[in-house]
Amino acid sequence: MEIFFHHSYNLDVLNLMNLTIDERLQNCYPQEYLEFSQALSQESRSALQEIAQALGNTSISPLVAFVISVIPQFEKTALQDLLLDEEGFLAAIETHEPRLMTQKELLLLLFKMLVPVVQEIEMLGFREYWVSELLPELDERIDQMETALARSGFEQQVTTLLEADHLPEEIHVYFCALNGGNGIRLTRQSTMVDVSFSDLHVINFILSDLLKKAISKQTLQTVNKLLSTDAFILTEFEKSKPVVQIDDIWAFLKDNLSEGLRVFLIYRAGFITDLSEIIRSFIKAGYVFSIILLDFLLKDEQSLKPINEILDRWMSQAAQFPLRAAYDEALQHFEKSGR
Repeated sequence: MEIFFHHSYNLDVLNLMNLTIDERLQNCYPQEYLEFSQALSQESRSALQEIAQALGNTSISPLVAFVISVIPQFEKTALQDLLLDEEGFLAAIETHEPRLMTQKELLLLLFKMLVPVVQEIEMLGFREYWVSELLPELDERIDQMETALARSGFEQQVTTLLEADHLPEEIHVYFCALNGGNGIRLTRQSTMVDVSFSDLHVINFILSDLLKKAISKQTLQTVNKLLSTDAFILTEFEKSKPVVQIDDIWAFLKDNLSEGLRVFLIYRAGFITDLSEIIRSFIKAGYVFSIILLDFLLKDEQSLKPINEILDRWMSQAAQFPLRAAYDEALQHFEKSGR
């Protein structure tokens, strides 16, 4: 698995459209709003308002970005050309996101409404502004992220722990200058994040989705079989419901497993050095298995193994003592180590 970082003028054009109708974003990006969004014609502003009303919110870019990202190399083709290429778009969604085919007529209508807006944004000189004012910051942030990732060994650690067969070959992350502090899931193992995101925020955003997809059903079934009838786990699960809003023990244990692995990976890669705040949040959420698993992983963190091997080893030990005792011991370890 490899992670690649990019910038995308097309995505920031879509983000700029949000400024026209979102007051919070207007305050975040006053210069871009005054020079471009506010300068749009009444026809373009009305079209964006109509789209926002149909969507039920003021964020146009997440939906459109998700849809166009289905097209291979969407960031390298002029946005106007992408929106006008009906044949290419339909071929892309049929191949990569066939569920979108049921909405194809509405999506093509949306594209037609956006084309004049994109044309006007180009005429206002946004491309030149983006290249001169926004691109340098994006390039610098990408360089920083690539350096941090190379130094951490993160990709290899994830591949070892989760195993290549359960991971995508590539993940693509698009930094945006006008994303309003948001992270957005795109298609085909891609995401768009805000340029203000810290290294840790970017890695967490990648992992939160990756882990849920990469952990095999067999692994989850094994964990569920072992833990779902344990009195201590069940008590903590019931206590956690008002906090985490999870009513299903399977989902609760899946979150416990994912969170324990996520924290282990970001700690091992050096993206965090102090676990105390995270442990407190786990205690509050009733994520007792996360704490037990994280403690077990950190005891042997020098020899990283595939997750199934780790769980087999943990379960062989877990059968010898109550989970409550393992939990209390884990808390003592974290307190003594000062992690």
